[in-house]
Amino acid sequence: MAMRSSIKDLPAEVLGMIFLEIAEHSKSHQCGLLVSVCRRWNDVVQNTPQLWSRLNVTIGKNTPLDSARYQKRLEKAKKTPLSIFIHVDFPTYQPDPIKGHLQRLYPALVQRQWRSLSIMGKTTLDPFEHLFRHILDSPQTCKLSSLRLVTNWGLTQSPTTLQLIREVLATALSISDLVIPFPFLEPACPLLSGLHHLQGKLGNGTEILRFLQETPLLQSLRLSCVSDVGDSAVEDMGSNGNTRCRLEAMECLDLICLDTLPQRLLQQLDLPGIHTLKLGDLWDNPKVGDREIDSFMTSVNWVGRIRSLTLENIEVAEKALISALGNLPVLTHLTLESQKTVGVKTTKALSQKATAKREWLCPHLQEVWFNSCRKLKGDDVEAFVEVRIRDVTTTAPRGVTDPSLVPPARLRKVFWDGRDMIARALGTG
Repeated sequence: MAMRSSIKDLPAEVLGMIFLEIAEHSKSHQCGLLVSVCRRWNDVVQNTPQLWSRLNVTIGKNTPLDSARYQKRLEKAKKTPLSIFIHVDFPTYQPDPIKGHLQRLYPALVQRQWRSLSIMGKTTLDPFEHLFRHILDSPQTCKLSSLRLVTNWGLTQSPTTLQLIREVLATALSISDLVIPFPFLEPACPLLSGLHHLQGKLGNGTEILRFLQETPLLQSLRLSCVSDVGDSAVEDMGSNGNTRCRLEAMECLDLICLDTLPQRLLQQLDLPGIHTLKLGDLWDNPKVGDREIDSFMTSVNWVGRIRSLTLENIEVAEKALISALGNLPVLTHLTLESQKTVGVKTTKALSQKATAKREWLCPHLQEVWFNSCRKLKGDDVEAFVEVRIRDVTTTAPRGVTDPSLVPPARLRKVFWDGRDMIARALGTG
């Protein structure tokens, strides 16, 4: 009797759920590959409206917009809320061609419900004015759960466009994922209390603190290109009352391309659940150096809870970096990306065995990634791995009576510029 493939026994509803999961994590959001496998898969895809409610729209010089194709796709989506991803692919800002492309798309969007909208590219948001009006005119604007505006915010936005975006934010009470400039947010702060994920750009420290006090459910926050996030923001807030902000759900914090490390601002945050921190793109910034990193690591009370740390393009001496790692007792994951100063001193510090007077540095470390660290050689990383893999034992080293000085976990992954250094050190790769 021939063996039957178990996937053929799956009910159509379960197969449709699997296809939806694939589409959720696919960049192309296309159904073409699925429908070409077999007749049954084609039938399942054709009768799963959610698979057709995702549109990838590229607007560029050599990418004509096929409005008939989008209209046909949305007919298959039926009344499922839309998820639209718009990428502007012009090398420079060209508002008229963008508007022309969008005009051919609008008829398919009349009276549709929205789930998410993402706009990316070298453009302002002014050409999308009518698109925001379509969202406001949709039957259930409040169902919009994701709004991501990753455009050239350095270009001036018209007051009309800003007002339309604020109206969308004021009515879309279900938004949980938001990428937007902070100046857009302030008028709508009280209406975004359910926000879970935020990437904020531009703005200043005063706007950030006021906004965070209105978003108690925030789980992840990424601040980039934000100015005036230092003492003046805290002083401005302090003159009007309490500056403390407790975010119990906050787990991840990214600080990217800031003009300085906002120590006083971060000191006002109470983050009991924080576990992931990324500092990036602060290289060649005269306001961020050894003292700032050291002060940040020692003065912000929640830093000791960090289990995953990423440092990328930060100008900090190797000695200061080693000192900073000493303030992270529960660190398990460390990524050093494009760190020009990282060298053999770092690996030696991480592999220096505990003694009666000295504990292991980062004793719980399990994964380390060294990427584009020009001073670091493969032999240095391999020597570090050998100590932390081969020489770490379950008993305390000679002369050490405190078992806590012995690392409770061994390394699981160590990569140096893409090479698996654990396999290399153990002779298995």
